[in-house]
Amino acid sequence: ITNLHDFRLDTIAFSSKDRQIRVKGIHYIPKYKGREYTTRADGNDRIAFVFEDIVVKQVDLNALIFDKKLMAGHANIQRGNIDIFGDGNPSVHSKVGKYPQQMFRKLPFKMKLDTVRVENFLISYSEYNPDTKENGGVNFKLVKGDLLNVTNDTLALLKNPVCEARIESLFMGVAPLSTYFTFNIASKSGDFTCEGTLGAIDLKNINPVTEPLALTKIESGQVKSFKFVMKGNEYSVRGKGTLIYHDLKTVFLKQDKEGEVKERKLITGLADAIFIQDHNPWPNEPLRTGIIEYTRDPKKSYFATLWRSLRQAIARCVLKRKGLKKLKKMGRR
Repeated sequence: ITNLHDFRLDTIAFSSKDRQIRVKGIHYIPKYKGREYTTRADGNDRIAFVFEDIVVKQVDLNALIFDKKLMAGHANIQRGNIDIFGDGNPSVHSKVGKYPQQMFRKLPFKMKLDTVRVENFLISYSEYNPDTKENGGVNFKLVKGDLLNVTNDTLALLKNPVCEARIESLFMGVAPLSTYFTFNIASKSGDFTCEGTLGAIDLKNINPVTEPLALTKIESGQVKSFKFVMKGNEYSVRGKGTLIYHDLKTVFLKQDKEGEVKERKLITGLADAIFIQDHNPWPNEPLRTGIIEYTRDPKKSYFATLWRSLRQAIARCVLKRKGLKKLKKMGRR
């Protein structure tokens, strides 16, 4: 797949006196857009990234020169853009063993960075829905945070195999999101944990996700918070999520043969009356929590697995338990 990308590095400067490396402009751009890339890449996600300014400090000169390893105390990455696109069509090949932390461990170039600070990043994830033939996605703006113990060096992993990441961002550019990840780099099964808190958001902001991917339009709804915690590996994810919201109103859509999107009035009416819960919690009732019991589709990527796990928790907060199965059955008609 190496011939599917263009890689460019603008400038690199090294100071032995300051034990510092400075890199300007790392560009890793696929040669093809969207599904043209995923088709050529056997269903693998299309990942593009640009890092504008990287400074690596406290570099171990002996390790760099004699062992060809990058061992350093601190790295700062200013201004970046990461764009990920997944193909919703069933992949021919399994993605087991291809979580980001698993791929990082297999890199031929070994490194150990005590702390990596990222600032002013934009991260986007989108997915193609073969049913609607449309793309839908989410974005995270003003991303900043710290990654601790970023290493794939065998000796360093024996001492501490866990990489931690504390990340702050604005979900869809409007709602504050705090997340904390751990990645066991030494784990062959890709063990990880993830927890986070999303702040207040008008749910109409996520229509760019729900309309193309779920044929559902949100007409109203206010989220107070969404808190989640997950633990998983390349086979499954377990955890829970609690979505606190009120005044939720949705419209279910359908696409005719000409591709025109229309409201499914019968399902919308029944869902609003029977299946959808307008508030969590209801007045004088306990708060509902959505349990995550997701078995990973081996042909789905890490990012798709995270999204589907969170979606399961949200659905179990919003839909009445019996209504979820009925609604799925009606949706197939």
